[in-house]
Amino acid sequence: MERQRPCSDFRHRGGHLCLLNPELQRFWVLDFRLFDPECDGHSKIDHLLEMFDRALQSCAEAIGVVLMDSWYASMEVIKASEAANKVYDGPLKRNRQATQGPETPYQRLDTLPFNESEEPHRKLVHLKKFPKRHQVKLFGLVSSTGDTEWIVTNDLSEASASAVRKQAAVRWQIEQFHRQWQQTIGVQWCHCRKQRAQRNRITASLLAWARLHQAAMLAKTTI
Repeated sequence: MERQRPCSDFRHRGGHLCLLNPELQRFWVLDFRLFDPECDGHSKIDHLLEMFDRALQSCAEAIGVVLMDSWYASMEVIKASEAANKVYDGPLKRNRQATQGPETPYQRLDTLPFNESEEPHRKLVHLKKFPKRHQVKLFGLVSSTGDTEWIVTNDLSEASASAVRKQAAVRWQIEQFHRQWQQTIGVQWCHCRKQRAQRNRITASLLAWARLHQAAMLAKTTI
């Protein structure tokens, strides 16, 4: 039987909000949204903020640190995290601009000067377009391949690059979830054209993945 052709834009059609427990190495999918601006006029940031607000209403105490990828590390998301009194760790793209003080011009993160006394790379900076005197701590984490990942946090007391690196690594569990979700459930092979049918399939596939994940945890094996 010929395999159904996947939706070409499936990987960009939605987003998920997950709760992770790094000590137990477990996570739960709390909410998801489909990205369909032509239908509802919502951007991906709008969906994220709506899901984040709902999560705060139901399990605010369970949220310790807010993690995000570089696409969602916007001023709106950072402000929402700070308004909720939550610590956040978020990677920034290297072309984001920041300054070390009002007397210095804004420049790309990958051109900011670091000296030996600031090893491992960390410093207080002000991101462009953020409120005046709003500071975040910036870390430049160099990988084994020589690439640098720029991480910002509002925890100004954080001084350990290794702790920030460990926190950032937790985000990869979400990438693993997406890979498992597609490989085991085959959600990307959706041949439906109507919006309601697509939503039903995605919802059903998430419920199926959750059941498989629970069974795998009890059996102490992978999905």
